[in-house]
Amino acid sequence: ALIINKKNTAGATMHADCVPVFVMDKKNKIISVSHAGWRGVVAKLPEKIIKKFKNDFGSKPEDILAAIGPHMMKCCFEVQQDVADIFNKHFTGCIEYRNDKIYADMQKAILIQMYEQEIPAPTITCADLCTFCRKDLYFSHRRDKGKTGAMCSVAGLK
Repeated sequence: ALIINKKNTAGATMHADCVPVFVMDKKNKIISVSHAGWRGVVAKLPEKIIKKFKNDFGSKPEDILAAIGPHMMKCCFEVQQDVADIFNKHFTGCIEYRNDKIYADMQKAILIQMYEQEIPAPTITCADLCTFCRKDLYFSHRRDKGKTGAMCSVAGLK
């Protein structure tokens, strides 16, 4: 995760199924852009970013805006039982069983972390777009079996 608090500075991360997560404190002029794969989600990267904003910069939940960008969503993010067990250990309701397959909902797990940090729901924007489904718009590492490009997520302060 990149945390930026200097004017005229930007940060970027690359994605091709993982989750781009943006956090901004509109009052203290701090931003973060991060790349969260399933390991980053279960390691609670979004929660850690928000805690850092609060502890190091004095951010208040009501001043924080957040966004979750396009990523492989629960419709397509198939996982094995070992990954499902890890999600179930940390989050409630983020694993779905259908047609003898297991799917993880990274967006819901991130939202749970944001809500636990008291970020108001109306200040969180979700793209609700699946990189795997939307071949017309996005690269997908899993869909294209590693022979693909990547998207760049950029955030900066003026």
